[in-house]
Amino acid sequence: MVEKAIDVMTGARETVTEKFPKVLVKFAIAFLIWLFAVYIFLPLSGYLSDPTFLGLIGLDKLIAAIVMIALLIILLAVLKDIKAITDAIASYAAVAVLRKDTIDEKNLKKYQYGFRGLAYVLVAVIAYLFFLPFITSIFNVLAGIVLIVIILWAIVVLLRVGEVFSDDIERKTSDFLKGIEYEVMQSQESKQGKK
Repeated sequence: MVEKAIDVMTGARETVTEKFPKVLVKFAIAFLIWLFAVYIFLPLSGYLSDPTFLGLIGLDKLIAAIVMIALLIILLAVLKDIKAITDAIASYAAVAVLRKDTIDEKNLKKYQYGFRGLAYVLVAVIAYLFFLPFITSIFNVLAGIVLIVIILWAIVVLLRVGEVFSDDIERKTSDFLKGIEYEVMQSQESKQGKK
């Protein structure tokens, strides 16, 4: 069992050290594009009295669409690496949380699923916030629709994650309460022994 935990942690560490630098560089590039777009390009389109491109679309909407497509391309290029890193961190967290005597394939998969769900919700919220300025520049209602979809999806995922951890929380709560009862009983016995 301990060997399995060591293998999982070693594999997780190798995955993170291999893929994290690539993802970090891509995110740095995406962040620079985001900064320039939000603080320079979109405000410049407003200073130009929002001209239309060939009379069809406002310049701010066109800039937002171009930047959003560029950011989506970068995100899609690293999506597999982000998933691998998220899974590795979830595996590492699962091993760290599980007691050494409860590490088996079933518990490990269960905890990996739970931590992976939490990580995916966090990544989705960050991605939404990242794309929000561009979505609202193109179509305000779309930002609200996407937010509602993310909220509904996050609720479903978090309910599933809660089910994953509920058995362990019940067990740990029971152990904690039994420990308190044991200490109270020991205290009572020692008081009776002194009399």
